[in-house]
Amino acid sequence: MSHQPLLKDDRGVSTTEYLLLIVLIAIAGWAAWTRFGQAVSEKIAPTSAVAVDGDPRV
Repeated sequence: MSHQPLLKDDRGVSTTEYLLLIVLIAIAGWAAWTRFGQAVSEKIAPTSAVAVDGDPRV
């Protein structure tokens, strides 16, 4: 049995590439959220308190 047809079969290659791209984007998003999430929450919290409570003294 020859393995040549298996080596030349490129079906599914683009699917694998897209899957790897999605995984890399997900990892980058998770890393950014982990690194900057707390800082962003601290910046947004006073603004959201004003929006919800209407109290600008926060």
